[in-house]
Amino acid sequence: GAEKGSGQNARPGLGVRKWKGEGEKGWMMELQPGKPIPNHGHTGQEMVLALSGGYHDGPTGYGPGDLHVSGPETIHEPITDSDGPCLCLVMVEGSIRPTSWLGRIVSGLMGF
Repeated sequence: GAEKGSGQNARPGLGVRKWKGEGEKGWMMELQPGKPIPNHGHTGQEMVLALSGGYHDGPTGYGPGDLHVSGPETIHEPITDSDGPCLCLVMVEGSIRPTSWLGRIVSGLMGF
């Protein structure tokens, strides 16, 4: 079953409220305009539901109601659109695999 969540600011412009279940992790993430999520991969599927605002992962844009599913082979660095903050619900099977020193720091601060 899911445990109670905890909230924190992982870095400037990135607010997170996370929870963990059995084999998966989830969090609400609010990013300020133009802020990237550090380059990363994952050991399982990552599912992101945009609730408000928008972001781009490469050339593809996502907005409210869009569900973006990435497999374990994906390495990416999504970035929030510049016209406003983005609120997303994120679920990950397995763990996050940061590919940069900044990503490893942020992941460590978030407890992932």
